[in-house]
Amino acid sequence: MFGQFTFLIARGRTSEAISLSERFLSLADRLSHGSARVVGHRLAGMAYSHQGELAKAKGHFERSLELYSLERDDAATHMFGQNTQVHSRCLLSLTQFCLVLLNTSEFLYVP
Repeated sequence: MFGQFTFLIARGRTSEAISLSERFLSLADRLSHGSARVVGHRLAGMAYSHQGELAKAKGHFERSLELYSLERDDAATHMFGQNTQVHSRCLLSLTQFCLVLLNTSEFLYVP
């Protein structure tokens, strides 16, 4: 599922990526798999941010970080090829930056 999600995001098939991330989360919940929940919330956050739903994305990134456990999730770094905590923090920072820009009445325009 992780590979399918990556393919969908890379191809700009955001609606399908959102659906797959929700299925990923549902499966993680059903299996009570903590590391998968952490990854699933990050995936959902990525998909929603690509769709422009930044508030939803922010919530998923924050939930991913709340659920993260170094002891438990270290193995997931090797399984998924990236540190979920670092990736979620980066994506949360970018999302917060975009939210601030959207809420700022004056934008810096450089021709």
